[in-house]
Amino acid sequence: MVTLGNCVHTRTLVLPRLADLFKKQSYPGAANTVPGQQWGPLTVSAGAFESLEKRIFEAYLEAKSDPLVGTIEPSMYLGHFDWGEPFPMPTDVRPYAKEAIGNMIGVHAEVHRVSPSLVQRVLSQITETVAEELARLLLCVSHFSKEGGLQARADVRAVQEALGPYVSLTA
Repeated sequence: MVTLGNCVHTRTLVLPRLADLFKKQSYPGAANTVPGQQWGPLTVSAGAFESLEKRIFEAYLEAKSDPLVGTIEPSMYLGHFDWGEPFPMPTDVRPYAKEAIGNMIGVHAEVHRVSPSLVQRVLSQITETVAEELARLLLCVSHFSKEGGLQARADVRAVQEALGPYVSLTA
């Protein structure tokens, strides 16, 4: 996460500032031949940082998303839970929803501590992955009892409320 934050900082702040300083000091080769473009070598460097940033971002997302998503299904069916069986009316969300929310809080804290500007970008991607997994699992249920439907709705709403700022149209 620190490396990702450093890449973003270098690409968005340091390289443009260097380009401006080179131009102000009339550094040879710093003059633009195409209006609106940065100095050539710095443009190449910015592209390299952008490519590195993308690879680091994808690796981080995979490292955080896979374990988080991997815990949802086993936790959802803990105790041989059956959505189609009648059971007492739901009064709380199931542990899998609480666990998913708790894990997302952990990711938020980790990202915010290192680079607050990346929180939206990281959490929106992970939220989309979690939403896809929840949708996949709930679509696999062949039959919901009345109580099972209410429970599923309560669980989904709890996750939506907790992750609301990071929910995209896709999620």
